[in-house]
Amino acid sequence: MNNGGIPVFGTGGYMTSVDECLYDGETTFIGRKGSINKPFYYNGKFWTVDTLFYTHSFNGITPKFTYCLFQTINWLKYNEASGVPSLSKDTIEKIKINIPGLEEQNKIAKLMFALDERITTQNKIIEDLKKLKSAISKHLFSRKDLLETTIRLADIATLKNGYAFQSSKYDTKGKWKILTIANVSGERYINDDDCNCIINLPNDIQAHQVLKEGDILISLTGNVGRVSLCKAGNNLLNQRVGLLCITKNVNQEFLYQVLSSRRFENSMVACGQGAAQMNIGKGDVENFVLPYSSNANNIHLVARILHSYDECIINEQQELTLLTMQKQYLLDQMFI
Repeated sequence: MNNGGIPVFGTGGYMTSVDECLYDGETTFIGRKGSINKPFYYNGKFWTVDTLFYTHSFNGITPKFTYCLFQTINWLKYNEASGVPSLSKDTIEKIKINIPGLEEQNKIAKLMFALDERITTQNKIIEDLKKLKSAISKHLFSRKDLLETTIRLADIATLKNGYAFQSSKYDTKGKWKILTIANVSGERYINDDDCNCIINLPNDIQAHQVLKEGDILISLTGNVGRVSLCKAGNNLLNQRVGLLCITKNVNQEFLYQVLSSRRFENSMVACGQGAAQMNIGKGDVENFVLPYSSNANNIHLVARILHSYDECIINEQQELTLLTMQKQYLLDQMFI
């Protein structure tokens, strides 16, 4: 087998291309190991690695409807391993399902695939907006007529670390959310959907570790250099998440826009140390050199332009969320 034009898929999706095919036609893939809960549809020639199952030889069920059906199954419920999630062919074939007639299958599949296409388009809109904003920010930050000088981050801000919370204190009934590096995704606002909680604040917690809306957070471990703003709420700063505390009268939106740029993240990655997991420190962040201006109007203009793109992106992301919820609702209703 040599390099070619036929895709090879694994549980994570496309891997490489070869010159031979295992199957040619419509299919739904489902992971055998690893990501066992993310089925995906394909039509054409392909090859798979041994961690991925594919459907074929359809009898009384259409390929597209099979994909719709697979999305309604809680595959993790059928996990057969304590470590890496795993499925077996025997387990899959024993799952009992209800199948409508072919005409109804085609109607359901047509609707769901149309919705999937709309979701794909919406993702593309968001991706293109992010690329556009990145290009514009790069242009603005390089304009000497707007930002005529540079300063070190340490000249206007200091980085403070989070608290080492004890896992034994975690309680799902707690009102205080602990923000970790996983919550700093690089989107404008933190993702606080999945947080450990505590009921009472530790006696020795510092004031800056109780976060405020709009605080600038930076990931210091793993995907270093990612920046997000804190949302309103009862949020706490965990260790290895940095809080940027502004020490001078600086436009906070401008500072966020500079630090959320690709240039800052790349700079932090270049500073990163550690074999198993990358880490950066206080000095790495505070020594970052950023474009600046003595003219407050120029600073405000750059911040306002880039913030307007963030608002557009957030609006489109909200539309994507609504579409995804609509799809899930329809799947739930169709397969009661």
